[in-house]
Amino acid sequence: MTLLLSRIGLPRAFITLKLLSVLVLLASLGMPAARYGLKIYWFGVRYPQDGGDFRAEATLRGKNSLGTASARCGTSAHIRQRLQAEPLSPDMLWCWSIVSADERADTALHLAAHVSRRNMQVQAALLQRAAEADDAADVLAHIDRILRVYPETGSEILPGLAGLIATSEGRALLSPYVDRPWFLPLVSQAVRRQVEPGAIALMLSSRRRAGGSLPKELISVLIAKMLEQDAFPEARKWAAALSGKPETLLDYFGASPLTVNQVYAPLTWRLPAGREVSGTYRPHGAIEFLVAPDSFLKLLERSTAYKPGIYSFRQETKMRTGSLMLEWILYCNRSAQYRPLWRQDLNPGDVREERIPARIDPGCTRQRWVLRANTGASAWPMSLAVGLNGLEAVPQ
Repeated sequence: MTLLLSRIGLPRAFITLKLLSVLVLLASLGMPAARYGLKIYWFGVRYPQDGGDFRAEATLRGKNSLGTASARCGTSAHIRQRLQAEPLSPDMLWCWSIVSADERADTALHLAAHVSRRNMQVQAALLQRAAEADDAADVLAHIDRILRVYPETGSEILPGLAGLIATSEGRALLSPYVDRPWFLPLVSQAVRRQVEPGAIALMLSSRRRAGGSLPKELISVLIAKMLEQDAFPEARKWAAALSGKPETLLDYFGASPLTVNQVYAPLTWRLPAGREVSGTYRPHGAIEFLVAPDSFLKLLERSTAYKPGIYSFRQETKMRTGSLMLEWILYCNRSAQYRPLWRQDLNPGDVREERIPARIDPGCTRQRWVLRANTGASAWPMSLAVGLNGLEAVPQ
């Protein structure tokens, strides 16, 4: 490019070179760029119609223009004069890189980058050179610098960059940047763009190994997406790694501090937290519910992968105020049909302890357990406590 621009015979028009740096990065990994909706970096030199001085520009454009950084460079002699007076001027160093046709261009650019990280012309030029050299790591390093200096560009850059998380090569390139402010927004973009959740979990594990924190909401979204894709073993393994607990503790059917941890739901019991019904786990092992009147609601819900067989579990129920009907139902795999397991009417002051049977049929490799409450036409809120114990196989 430098050689081309230094030729006297160039037409005096706006010469624009498209720099799809993220496209080059993805292409080197064999990824189709159009699939990720990538944006374009523009870099060019504007020559006036009357000759003489020229203006060089660097622009980052997407759906909305993010602005143009430009500098009036002047003739080569003028640039040399300016550099004698201001040897560390980033604009003039950049201008010199354009009119220079040898290694001095690179020297000028890198010196300008050291002097000022906020010069968009310099960053665009360095980004272009890294892309032309097919140096994926260097491209990403310059993108990182742009995102840190101009965080507002994230809305344009991150959607295209999110596809890197889908491959092991891309994750390796991103791993040095897991502590950057733009990393978690990048992961959120990957979630929105339906990148395979197991790949996202691996990327987040790199951040965790580096000592970074993970948002609870993001963990919950990924676990739910893994279960939607029937990646139950992967979700279970990841939740166990994050919790620091053995995977077997996640299999416990009853209520415990781990199995009611909402970060890992629906691998754990999902507790309601709405205006009509709310659930709170108490240290003594019971879950206390407050249920609005005249409602038919879920109190508990959970996904499991128990082996087919005949089981039972013990439940302790204490009705504090009001009357309602409780019902356990079981869904198999992704079917919308369910099997009623148990149903009981409860009145104020009732205290019940009983063993509830549960049969998991052959072929039912994934289960979804739901405890529902029907308050009928009651006019007052209801309060109750439910204690759950482990699922036990019934001897045959």
